[in-house]
Amino acid sequence: MKIFKLLLILLFCSSVWSSCDKKPEEPEVPPPPVCSLTLSQLAINEVVDVIKKDTSYATANNTYYTEHTISVGEGVSFDFPKIVIPAEGEYTVTKVYTDVKPTTKYVYIQYYHAGDVYIAQSGNVTVSGFGIDIVIEFCKLVFRNSGGDELTISFKSDLK
Repeated sequence: MKIFKLLLILLFCSSVWSSCDKKPEEPEVPPPPVCSLTLSQLAINEVVDVIKKDTSYATANNTYYTEHTISVGEGVSFDFPKIVIPAEGEYTVTKVYTDVKPTTKYVYIQYYHAGDVYIAQSGNVTVSGFGIDIVIEFCKLVFRNSGGDELTISFKSDLK
């Protein structure tokens, strides 16, 4: 009987010690979104389309406006700070147009289609290159219209 009690005590102690050795699992961090667009492409909810025309100019509102159209009445437009071609770097998306000022690194983005306008909600836009050779790119940003409908859009284009 003493041996049986001793074995039970040893078994209990070994299970307690083994549970103390376990390390808590770290939460899984989702990988960043992957976009594999080539130049002059726009993906709306993963459906890729070709950008057919690019336009850009300085505005009277002290922004640099770029527009990239897929067809008549459908495309994406950007308002960058300052009245010159945007410098290389990261720009933070704002859903408030008046936040785009020459002293900021904010960008305001709209997707328009058949009279409906969707505004980018948050995220980052990357500008690489220099002058008209710049490439503007973002991956899987959420855009929302005034009715609350959402689209996920990815983009890659230049100013040519």
